[in-house]
Amino acid sequence: MHPHPTLQLSIHATHELEHVLEEQIVVREQLHAWPLSSVESLITASGTRFIYKVQCEPTVEPEFYQRVHSRLLPACAVLQRDARQAVLLLAYIQAPTLRTRNLDEQAAVRHGRDVVRQIGEIRADVPVYADLGTVKAWRAFAQKTLDMLSTLIGDGRFKNINRDDVGALARWAETQAVLDVVDRTSRTINGDLKAEHIFCLADGYQLIDWQRPYRAPGDIDLVTYLDSLQIPAQGHVAPAVFGLRWFLFVHWAAEAKLNLLPQLPVFDTWARSGIDKIRSVAG
Repeated sequence: MHPHPTLQLSIHATHELEHVLEEQIVVREQLHAWPLSSVESLITASGTRFIYKVQCEPTVEPEFYQRVHSRLLPACAVLQRDARQAVLLLAYIQAPTLRTRNLDEQAAVRHGRDVVRQIGEIRADVPVYADLGTVKAWRAFAQKTLDMLSTLIGDGRFKNINRDDVGALARWAETQAVLDVVDRTSRTINGDLKAEHIFCLADGYQLIDWQRPYRAPGDIDLVTYLDSLQIPAQGHVAPAVFGLRWFLFVHWAAEAKLNLLPQLPVFDTWARSGIDKIRSVAG
């Protein structure tokens, strides 16, 4: 393996991947890259296509693929897993996505609910990035998030939010509507369910990007999916679920700024955006 040319990741040399695949790679193309991951397309001499994915922490994707047996997941081989990064070789999915189907709102919601239902059928004892599936777990997760926000406000790294925002979040997190939906509807969720991640096969769906699944209310995925299609979710989910989806967004902004990518300025804006969405339904 050798360093990625622009990211803090190590990637396999082409000859190493050819040894794994037992045939020549004729096309190797970068599809996506950001500081925490790199995704490439590989095409072999026989015309078979694979997805080569390298990602650093935090991720539970290798363990998720190893533990979950579901038609929703494409075939995956874990090429490397250590404390620093994971490397996956995934089957390429030759199918349209819900992004490319040009669905009207009614059809988009119908597909979204079907996908969310099937994700919810994944067994409960699988690896997750965070568990907020009980009232006790939710309270611990919420407090951790509030503490991170307070630290970032206190040292000046977050300038677009203030302690009044943190207080409002703390009060919202303890409302009965939030506690009830956590207690009654939590299960395994994808955590980043976008229309372009959902492939429509003849016999069902397949989903990609399982780096950070959660145990949480299932309709959080529906909010994320509808948002990716620019369809307002407020009319399709309970206000508490809408708020929970954006609380996860705020948590990620705080975690990324505090521990993962402190050099990037965008997370302050993300936190402001997520808090505004929560406050819009907090009453």
